[in-house]
Amino acid sequence: MNNWSRAFYHYIATCCMFADEEYEKSALEFMQIPGILKRKRHLGGRLLPNEIFAERKIKHWKAKANNATVLDGPTLKRVVVVHPLWELIYLWNGFSQLTASTLQLLKQTIETSLATLSKEDIGTDMSQLYLLLGVSVRELGDFDLADMYLRQSIRSEDMKCEDRWVTPHALYEMAALCCFRIMQTKDVYQQLKLYKEAHEWIRKSEKHLAHRVNHLQQQQQQQQQYPHPQEAESVTSDNTGDSDWDSRLHVRCQLLIEKLEDFRL
Repeated sequence: MNNWSRAFYHYIATCCMFADEEYEKSALEFMQIPGILKRKRHLGGRLLPNEIFAERKIKHWKAKANNATVLDGPTLKRVVVVHPLWELIYLWNGFSQLTASTLQLLKQTIETSLATLSKEDIGTDMSQLYLLLGVSVRELGDFDLADMYLRQSIRSEDMKCEDRWVTPHALYEMAALCCFRIMQTKDVYQQLKLYKEAHEWIRKSEKHLAHRVNHLQQQQQQQQQYPHPQEAESVTSDNTGDSDWDSRLHVRCQLLIEKLEDFRL
């Protein structure tokens, strides 16, 4: 990422602690991040997208803990459905670098969550669980299962979910899956079909991104009517915290389009 911050470094390090099952320590460290961002706001600083993203994740966990002001280790372990480190690895396009054993562990952990947690416990994280599961099984070579999970991710989109980056990424991953299948098949007719499908999934992903941008611009125009500094600040900032991920996804879509030209018949 181009824009780094003390708060986001702190978030990354704490995600690693959580991955090491240091739940009590990671809960303590996560709880420090909102204070760091609050001080930055008081000093007149504008939050970076990655800072808003980290703040949003912590607010989400607090909300799942009945709006607790502080999270302890056991509570944090209970309310975190999507492993925060796996989420960052995915958003940085790192799944292709994971070993088969790590992917297998990720797959088993998510499958266990889906099998044992209630829909209420999973809540708005359902779509993201299926996205990560779909990409992990695709990297393990099971394209049919990946297709099923990615489609389930798209179907599970929850408009109440603040992680609005998930669906356009799932649409992109469907296009990437088509590329994997093109390389696997020798059937020219099937290759042409998959080539067209991949372009259609990319079109849907880009359309989803464009809709999000337009919606944000409309919100900003409405907010400009408010005279209060706190409200005016949000006009020039990224309220969602997802602009970095959206920009990266747009680049990935363009690169995939170029890759598809290698398969053009």
